[in-house]
Amino acid sequence: MSLDTLFLPAAAATISDDSLLVDRVSAGLHEQLPFAEALATLQAPWRLVLPVEAVTACAVQLPTQKSRWLRQALPFAVEELLAEDVELFHLALGEPLADGRHRVFAVRQDWLHRWLKRCGERAPASI
Repeated sequence: MSLDTLFLPAAAATISDDSLLVDRVSAGLHEQLPFAEALATLQAPWRLVLPVEAVTACAVQLPTQKSRWLRQALPFAVEELLAEDVELFHLALGEPLADGRHRVFAVRQDWLHRWLKRCGERAPASI
């Protein structure tokens, strides 16, 4: 079973509005709808796909593989790669790469929270 999916457009990186047109894919069908309308039609669980314009991706060498220490090491590993204070970002650890580094995705927390707040009780199961 494929999850219903909402794709935020590039404009979502600077505009947070219920009337913004988004792409909804459900049961193999694609539609462009205003965000609020698309959200109301989704079947739970659903997935939110962020625009690349809102995400910073990098690859870093982490000093540990122990999951309990990764949360502490991650901000220090990406700090110099971000143009702003690392504490402003939500960091997501991606898969390990062939050379031993890990992919890391950074999204501004305030931006992500604005979009998730628009979802209200209909929060996505995955991002």
